Amino acid sequence: MMGHMATDPRLGTKIKRARERKRWTQQELADRIEVDRKTIDNWENGRTSPRSSIGALEDVLGVMLTAGEEPGEESAADVARRLERLLREREEDERDDGKERRHG
Repeated sequence: MMGHMATDPRLGTKIKRARERKRWTQQELADRIEVDRKTIDNWENGRTSPRSSIGALEDVLGVMLTAGEEPGEESAADVARRLERLLREREEDERDDGKERRHG
């Protein structure tokens, strides 16, 4: 094992799935939040944690990455933001499904 402690792999999986849902490459995500592509790779593979970039990731990906990890941590505002993002994702998925049906 490497000399540093690995991070929670679920966070990296969430980042990767959200990025892939947008059909973005690691480089495209890196450019949007102004980090190196290798940084995105490290986050997605659980080698490092995006501590100071969580907010930027959540904003550009439109997902909540950390909410609800601690019991009672989520405020009403957090819940509202999460619901808004989920609805936005659902609308995007429905639009994408409609495009695939028309072109498929």
